[in-house]
Amino acid sequence: MSVIDVHALANDSNENHSVITNKNEKIDIDNLPLILKIEDAGKVAGLNRHSSYNAAKNGSMPTIRIGGRKWVPTKKWLAILNGDV
Repeated sequence: MSVIDVHALANDSNENHSVITNKNEKIDIDNLPLILKIEDAGKVAGLNRHSSYNAAKNGSMPTIRIGGRKWVPTKKWLAILNGDV
C-alpha cells in the first residue's frame, strides 16, 4: 500500500505530487476530485478492484451515498492513508 504524506503536500505547493500504484499507474494527487469512485480510491492506495470493494464494504474505506451509488470522500481517504485519522 502506498502512503501519502498529506502534510507534505500542503507545505510544498510548487511540486507536482503523484503516487505510483501497484500497476505502475501514475495518479496525480493534486488534481483528484472531491469524491472518488471506490475503484479509483483503491488505486490511490495500491489496492486491486476486489480489495477496494472489500475495504468499502467493511468500513476501512470511508464512503458516502449519493443517489444509488457509493463514493469515497478524497480528503478523508487521504487522511486515513496518511495515518491522520
